[in-house]
Amino acid sequence: MNWTLKYRPDQVKKLHLTETRKQLLKFLKDGFIPQVLLFAGPKGTGKTSSSRLVAAVLNEAKNKPLIQAVYFKKEKPKKPLVEPNQKDPLIQKILTGKSYVVQEIDAASYRGIDDVRELKNRAFTPPVEGLMNIFILDEVHMLTTPAFNALLKLLEEPPDHAVFILATTEPEKIPETVTSRCQVLRFRKASKAELVQALTQVAQAEKIKADKKALELLADLADGSFRDAIKYLELSVKDRQLDLEKVQTVLGSSLKDEAKLFLNLVINKNASGITNLFNNLREKQADEKVFHKAFVRLLYDYLTLEIKKPKTPR
Repeated sequence: MNWTLKYRPDQVKKLHLTETRKQLLKFLKDGFIPQVLLFAGPKGTGKTSSSRLVAAVLNEAKNKPLIQAVYFKKEKPKKPLVEPNQKDPLIQKILTGKSYVVQEIDAASYRGIDDVRELKNRAFTPPVEGLMNIFILDEVHMLTTPAFNALLKLLEEPPDHAVFILATTEPEKIPETVTSRCQVLRFRKASKAELVQALTQVAQAEKIKADKKALELLADLADGSFRDAIKYLELSVKDRQLDLEKVQTVLGSSLKDEAKLFLNLVINKNASGITNLFNNLREKQADEKVFHKAFVRLLYDYLTLEIKKPKTPR
């Protein structure tokens, strides 16, 4: 199993993104998770992990009396919800995406009004196991306008046994009528400190001797994405060792010079030079995404320096 899956958080308190962790822990403390949630933020910041944790909490056996009282009898919560038991077979299936309790729908592919009507039919069907069904609509901003309109009624009056999590990287494209019916959780890019902490935990679990500067470089390259950070860590480790040189060799993280060269070649309209540069990058198996980030970071640095230059008086 790759490490991005192996080290998904299995309890709310283990989520790496500080604000998200605090908000979900507050839901647990309050004894109630809203039935319509909007998770908005960049890829790789924990939206899917958080969604599955919501499903795990709502299907945790120890929470059954509270779930039945709050969601089915509409009573006020009288105690907190507890964290899911990772050893429970149903919870394991939920966290690994293998339970019908969690139904993940790609709204970019199933985006029409007929797809939402099908969702309605599924939503009113009681769960085949556990207590609550959780429907995750990924990239929900891709729904058509008629589909959004059809979704509104379902969000206004969800079945007692259903929770809807709308996930998106582009919240500004979601109609206000839909957003207003959701409890919104904003997922931001992870900070460097949060990424280093997550990488350190994985390295310790895998018994890797990791150089701090190497972990910091991985965090920089990941650009706020936990998923990318852990993927890069797995690629860079050799013989349970991780150092700065290994990261630079494997990921081509010293691509700043190549980025500068590319910019000069573009400015000078040197097509053959650009072709040779990309051929060289392919030969050394440089990570394409890392090169893109190095180039964008270079442009940002140049623009920042230009803005900070003192203006000459006229």
